Amino acid sequence: MAYQKAAMCFPADDVTDLARRPGAGPGPASLCASKSLGPGLRRGDGRVEIIRTVVLFLPPMNPAITPGKGAATRELILDHAYELARQDGLEGLSIGALALGVGMSKSGVFAHFGSREELQLALLESATRRFIEFIMRPAVKQPRGLKRLRAILQRWSEWSHIHQSGCVLISAVVEYDGREDSPMRQRVKEQQAGWRAELARAITQSIEVGDLRADTDADQLAFEVYALMLGLQHDAALFGFEQANRRTWTALDRLFASYQS
Repeated sequence: MAYQKAAMCFPADDVTDLARRPGAGPGPASLCASKSLGPGLRRGDGRVEIIRTVVLFLPPMNPAITPGKGAATRELILDHAYELARQDGLEGLSIGALALGVGMSKSGVFAHFGSREELQLALLESATRRFIEFIMRPAVKQPRGLKRLRAILQRWSEWSHIHQSGCVLISAVVEYDGREDSPMRQRVKEQQAGWRAELARAITQSIEVGDLRADTDADQLAFEVYALMLGLQHDAALFGFEQANRRTWTALDRLFASYQS
C-alpha cells in the first residue's frame, strides 16, 4: 500500500477529527495525521494554525506508467467510472464502456488498474475520499459538540441531494452485503464501519461537552442517525428531496432532544 501526502491543513486540534480511528486499518480513505512540520502559520486574523500533513492510504500505481501523466489519466478514468457507477453500481461497471468514454483501449484501462476488481476497489476508495472531503472539511470548522454533529449531517443531507439519483457508496452496500466474502465486500464493510465510527466520535464529543446526556450510548445513537440518513437517501430518490429532507430533520431534532437532559 502506497502513501501519498495531500496538502490539507487544519487547526492542530482538529486534524485528528479527520483521522480514521485506531483499528480501522488502511481501508478506503484511511486518514492519519503526522507530527507537526513546523512551528505554525500565522493567519491574517491573528490565529496560529499548526500545519500537519494528512496522509491518504492509496493503492500503488503501476510503475510502468509515467507518474505525472499516469496519475492524471488514472484520475480521468476514475472520474468517468464514478459517473457510470452512480447509474449502474460497481458491479455494473463495463471496461468496454469505460474505455470508450475516456477514449482509450481496454488494454489502456487495464494498464492503470490491472483488473476489473482493482478498478472497483480504486473507485470505492475514490468515492469515499469524495464523501469525506465534502462532509468533513467544512464540518470541522464548527466547535466540537452538537453543532459539529449537526454540520456533519447537514453536509450529508446536501450530499444526498446531489446524489439522489445514485450514490456509489450506498449502492455498494446493497451490491455486496449478501455476497460471499471477497476483497470488495471487505472493503465496503471497512468503509461503512469507518464512517459509523466517525459519527460515534462526533457523538462522543457532544457528550463530553455536555450537549448530550452523559449516559448516551454513542454507538446506538450513531446507528439511529445512520438509519435516518439512509431513509433520506431512499425517499429523496422516490418522493423528492425537499419532503424527504424535511421529514428527516424533524426526526433528527426529535432524536437529539431525547438524548438531552
